[in-house]
Amino acid sequence: MKKCNGMLVATLVYMGFAAEGSLGAQPSETVRLRDDAPSCTSCGVRLVPVRQYGDASGRGALRGTVRLVVRDAANRLWVTYEDGGPPQVFQPDGRTAATPWRSGDGPGEFRMPAGVVPTGSGETLVFDAMLKRVNVFDANLRFKSSRAVDLTPYDAVPFRAGVFVAADVRSGQGAGKRFHQLNQNGTVQESFRLDGLEASAANGRFERHHVAVTSDVRCAVREWQFAIACAAPGASSFTMRIEAPWFDTKPRRIGTANAPLSAHIKALVALDNRHMALAVLRPSPTWEQHVVARNGPDGRSLEIEDYDGYFDTVIVVVDVVNRRLVSTTHVPQAVLYAPSRGHLAGLAATDAAEQVVLWRVEASLPR
Repeated sequence: MKKCNGMLVATLVYMGFAAEGSLGAQPSETVRLRDDAPSCTSCGVRLVPVRQYGDASGRGALRGTVRLVVRDAANRLWVTYEDGGPPQVFQPDGRTAATPWRSGDGPGEFRMPAGVVPTGSGETLVFDAMLKRVNVFDANLRFKSSRAVDLTPYDAVPFRAGVFVAADVRSGQGAGKRFHQLNQNGTVQESFRLDGLEASAANGRFERHHVAVTSDVRCAVREWQFAIACAAPGASSFTMRIEAPWFDTKPRRIGTANAPLSAHIKALVALDNRHMALAVLRPSPTWEQHVVARNGPDGRSLEIEDYDGYFDTVIVVVDVVNRRLVSTTHVPQAVLYAPSRGHLAGLAATDAAEQVVLWRVEASLPR
């Protein structure tokens, strides 16, 4: 692994915090940080493989295009899919957990699982975007309860005694806002905006948000905007806008809009009570070697053959308490998911099957 070179400028803009009880805007302040004088010259990140999940056939095979990967309190891995259906759960040893779940509209059944949130009590909340409800499972993966929710979550993490989510709310409390604090039953307690992350579409599709929390700070990123926005204690918020030569704000494409070449944020994860890491996916210099032509409907469609060959990752570490850039590190893996605090994940293609690979983030950070 090597340190990512080039100028990196982070502009931190302090803004007002727009919550349900309107608080008014705060005066803005701009701070510029450069990576030729980072706050920690010796800091860096290393990804240590933990385990691969998924095999060539049977119950252990991944079903399709992975949407979300989450690690629960028992170190099991939950995997949901873009085409819906029940989540898959893998035991800590990599074996598939036996679950009686099925597709359907009844209690404990699934259509389109979205946010998956482990709680401190060992339960797991699974939000269903199509059915607009949350299913609750106990520590032994048994269905416990189900209730309706009027939101469509895109990512969710535990926060204190509740859940912090990035979601659309179509009606009722929090409608029109993107970020929400829920209790452990999935009821909206607080809704707010994080300035700079409000646009809902780019490149012809919805821009997904990813969220993470430290002990006191809630933060979010949007895939196609190179920034991290946070809500800090005392009803204040701030946005760190990062500019870099390798982040191209004008997307280039191969064949169709489904194969973007521009760098974009794929994961946000808390490392400790001060630091978060953003995984910025960017095209590999040799991406042309890993794309094969297919005879698509338009006669020009192209398909990615090797995701790790097509993309690599820059991991940007920020201090969300002192509001500064700490370090940037280039890694050759395509990092796609933030399963739990201090962990990242991606996909590994083998001759037999595609697997989920889980990494532990080892970071040298300032104290």
